[in-house]
Amino acid sequence: MNFLRNAWMVTPPSVTIVDCNYAADVGTINTIMNAMGNVGYESDEPMPKATVITNAARSLCSVPIQGAQISPFYGEVNITWKHGHDRVKATFGPAQDMFFVYRECFEGGRVTDSHLEEHATEEYLRQSLDWLRTHHQNV
Repeated sequence: MNFLRNAWMVTPPSVTIVDCNYAADVGTINTIMNAMGNVGYESDEPMPKATVITNAARSLCSVPIQGAQISPFYGEVNITWKHGHDRVKATFGPAQDMFFVYRECFEGGRVTDSHLEEHATEEYLRQSLDWLRTHHQNV
């Protein structure tokens, strides 16, 4: 884990790589690393590998992660955005193609709308975050 932190420290933190297909925002990687450093691990729980972290950072470079909850879970990186009782959760896993987005709407303490996109794209994540921000505006 320190290797990944040290590897990114050679690049000034204010530098952002624009092409999301090949590189990631250094600030996003640092945010993910800092969040993971604040979590206690069980001795048998695998940490997310560097490839999982960089895949997550690449996918997240075009969405806001301020205020999102970031947590590792058995080799995965989970990012959850909340608005009221509703939420959108993106999960990046150990398998190269493991990226899914789950969203759910709560009303009266019950889930009234939910959807799991097992093979998510960055565009679907952006649409889900727009949904989270706007779906109650006309109620």
